Amino acid sequence: MDQHKVKHIIQSVLKGNHSAFSEIVKAHKDLVFGLSLKISQSQNDAEEISQETFIKIFQQLASFRGQSKLSTWIYRITYFTAINYLKKHKKFVAEPLELESQHPQVKSFDSLSHDEQKRYINKALNRLNPQERAIITCFYLDEFTLKETAEITGNTIGNTKIKLHRTRAKLKTILNELLPQEATMLY
Repeated sequence: MDQHKVKHIIQSVLKGNHSAFSEIVKAHKDLVFGLSLKISQSQNDAEEISQETFIKIFQQLASFRGQSKLSTWIYRITYFTAINYLKKHKKFVAEPLELESQHPQVKSFDSLSHDEQKRYINKALNRLNPQERAIITCFYLDEFTLKETAEITGNTIGNTKIKLHRTRAKLKTILNELLPQEATMLY
């Protein structure tokens, strides 16, 4: 959605044309649900988080200043809504580690099928807390810039760099426990 169209839709909604809000929902529902699912790791929670997010977006639409892209602003609201939802409902439960010794046949990450590789990466991501999972998702999976990731998470660029570094190190440790020979691929 280009900036001119975004501005027009927002002005229309703010003037009382609430049906115009459906264009914002349609354009961003996959982004909101995708991030909600990545953070919560639950279809039901992601649906609830998405609903809460769009309610907040509607309520806060007048505060959007256009200093960033609308999608970045929406991503930020989704991020904080998901984190707060999980804290409120005490939903973070780390998946127990499956140690490499339980899979002695696994020699290298490259020898795994694409689906198996995704499974191990997801196991490692599930061991992260929601904020860590979200920062990795923003920067690496959704390919936001460092500046955008910092804006979304409410951190400075320097703090975001530190958190990314620490989270990569934590992922390396987790993958080392899952697939010892493969953790070296992260650096």
